[in-house]
Amino acid sequence: MRKQTGYAIDGVPPIARTRPNTVLMDDDLMRFDIGLHDGTLLSSSSSAGLQAMRHRFLRGIYYGSGMMEIRFEEFFFLLRGLPRPTGHIGVLATHVFYDAVHDAHIVMNFHSTREMRRSFRTLIEIERGLARLAR
Repeated sequence: MRKQTGYAIDGVPPIARTRPNTVLMDDDLMRFDIGLHDGTLLSSSSSAGLQAMRHRFLRGIYYGSGMMEIRFEEFFFLLRGLPRPTGHIGVLATHVFYDAVHDAHIVMNFHSTREMRRSFRTLIEIERGLARLAR
């Protein structure tokens, strides 16, 4: 990451750069997520390795070697039955998740750590809406 952007992941970018910053938009993140899950960017064995959730980050949020999984039922028992999307969350409440049950890619950017709770409430509402549409 440092070679491409000039700073480490979660680092602060330098003020002066020798080349322009890459700006990722929601469309780019969506294309990236699709590529992660359709075999374009990773082999199936590499993808399976990233999705093996071995550790708990917080209650309801697990991670492996590159992806996270949301387990809504650990947030609140009435959320049992919602799918367990895989993907990642950024520090500024940026979500990039794939719901395999509904074959849905979910990309949201709330642009602020202060919006993390609202971003998760929105993710729950999206998953509930997908479940209603699937009935």
